[in-house]
Amino acid sequence: MHSKLGSVIHKQAFPRMRSVVNAALAVVALCWCSAAPAESPPSVRWIVFDFPPFFIEHGPAKGQGIYDRFLNDLKTELPGFDHRLEPGSPNRGEALMKRGEPVCAISRIRTTEREAYSLFADHPYLYILPVELVAGENAQGTLSDYVEDGRLSLTRVLQADAVRIGVIENRRFGQPLDSLIEGALDRHAPSIVSWPADSPSFDALKLITSGRFDAAFVYPSELSTIAGSHRQTRFATYLLREMPSLVPASVSCTHSAVGRAVIAAVDKLPRNRKSVRNLQAAYEALLPSDARDTYRRLLARELQK
Repeated sequence: MHSKLGSVIHKQAFPRMRSVVNAALAVVALCWCSAAPAESPPSVRWIVFDFPPFFIEHGPAKGQGIYDRFLNDLKTELPGFDHRLEPGSPNRGEALMKRGEPVCAISRIRTTEREAYSLFADHPYLYILPVELVAGENAQGTLSDYVEDGRLSLTRVLQADAVRIGVIENRRFGQPLDSLIEGALDRHAPSIVSWPADSPSFDALKLITSGRFDAAFVYPSELSTIAGSHRQTRFATYLLREMPSLVPASVSCTHSAVGRAVIAAVDKLPRNRKSVRNLQAAYEALLPSDARDTYRRLLARELQK
């Protein structure tokens, strides 16, 4: 009788004990999973440098450049990454790119040289007006001889060594202008004065006024920033025959695992999203009124292609 009772108790107690043990194991497993550290998102470093009004690294408006704001929006649109800033200069950023570091940039113009060590998003986030030549009064008479149908032939200007043009060392504008500049530098032509600078926002107009050179390459969107202290000096701007009507700017990263992941994520974003529209409006606001009207006309034509 006692053994039968013990057998019944054992049969009834064992399932209950097994349930208790299973529940305890489940709690332990849950606690272990909760305590296990989550995998860190891949880290990407964004190249930034002082380039008002695009990037602003100093002063009360720090971080309020139009590219600063766009980059902040982009970081929100790409939540799967640990976004960090890589302050420096254009030359340092280009060196990091060439070394294949996990870095990206939003302010790059696509060139054949850069494609060898960089990835670019499929679609540009912004079209900008191409660089122009800005000249002081002493050079304007000479340059007028090289204007054809309202545009300056830089090829002829460089061939004749007609004026001295200042250009920041290693700055890229796109083809064929880059090749023309490099060709002049290779033959040590006096028409190109290479100017070392840590930032592309050097005061070109001040250097023209002081006689360092006669003219310089400047984007229309830069003029509003650098021309303020030179309103009494008469400068002339020249459209270049060699440049396209608009230049696309794209997000770019290195050929690294992180770089490929960032570009793939950017390519999935809607092309006409709010951050892009805001950047477009901010860029247009930088342009002089006549250039703004031209830009809008050219942009409408480009977007219809």
